[in-house]
Amino acid sequence: MKSIITLLLLANSFLLGATPLYWSYVNRITDKENTYLKKKYHLYLNTTGGGGMSCVKNITQGYDAPCPTTIAAARGMIVEIIENLLRAINADTRLRPHLCEFPFTAKGLSLTLNFPENKSPTAPESQITLVLLIDQKIYYHYPMDVYATPYGTALVETFEEAKVALIKK
Repeated sequence: MKSIITLLLLANSFLLGATPLYWSYVNRITDKENTYLKKKYHLYLNTTGGGGMSCVKNITQGYDAPCPTTIAAARGMIVEIIENLLRAINADTRLRPHLCEFPFTAKGLSLTLNFPENKSPTAPESQITLVLLIDQKIYYHYPMDVYATPYGTALVETFEEAKVALIKK
């Protein structure tokens, strides 16, 4: 009987649009990270979200940057963001029981970094305007002719490959 009442209370809160308490733990972590990123890289949060009604399955963050970048600089940023988020998520003892998988990995993160196009006469491949983390892979895109595909892919690497590339640097 107790489990039926609990189930009804949970279902009722979802039907009424209430957010599960564990999302406040996620928000606290991402708010702290976003404050840090705004100070260090001048990144501005433009997208936030996540998925999981019974547990935290994924977390989504998107950022706008104020200046153009290179693959090396973008790699450093995205690896730092991923590592900081994963460390904070897995260390939070209140959030841990609500994670669909523990330890939470890059598989559960979706990140987007938007950079403005470099107007100087550099090769498009040497300037990165969009970086995506999807399914543990990082995609680095550069601008292309607007009449073709809006972005060309300069590089695709896994999160682990990006970490190794940073160490070799």
